[in-house]
Amino acid sequence: MTPYERIALWNQKAGKSPVSLKDEAYWVLLENQTQRIEEELRELRKALKKRNLAKLLDAGCDLDVVVSGLNYICGLEYKSAIERVLDNNELKVVKDRQLVEDSIEPYRQKGIETKIVEVTLDGESYYSLHRVEDDKILKLNNHTKVDLSDIV
Repeated sequence: MTPYERIALWNQKAGKSPVSLKDEAYWVLLENQTQRIEEELRELRKALKKRNLAKLLDAGCDLDVVVSGLNYICGLEYKSAIERVLDNNELKVVKDRQLVEDSIEPYRQKGIETKIVEVTLDGESYYSLHRVEDDKILKLNNHTKVDLSDIV
């Protein structure tokens, strides 16, 4: 059983199963779950600020549980959605450095400072474009948004 399946089963046992999307209770359930996410994120930030690795790990795991719980409670095709999102994210890391170099200018025009990160893994080089300010991995030129409309 995957962690997601365990979390879904735990939510079922606790009486938190998806309800009709047409029902206001659906939206209340999701709002309540987002409050749990915010609580756990605060715990994560507190642990990070204190440089407490044990609490950081605990808060990170708790955050995984409440986010997975939200995905389960939504009652949508999470497995298909996460595969598409992961596939889309993988488009941000490429083997062709030129694709990354070509993506710098649009960010520069917006005043965003970037850097190219090169990683060698199993003898192959991979390139990605990062925002200098916070090391966020950026989208490359012509990056298409993930389309989940057919599973919503």
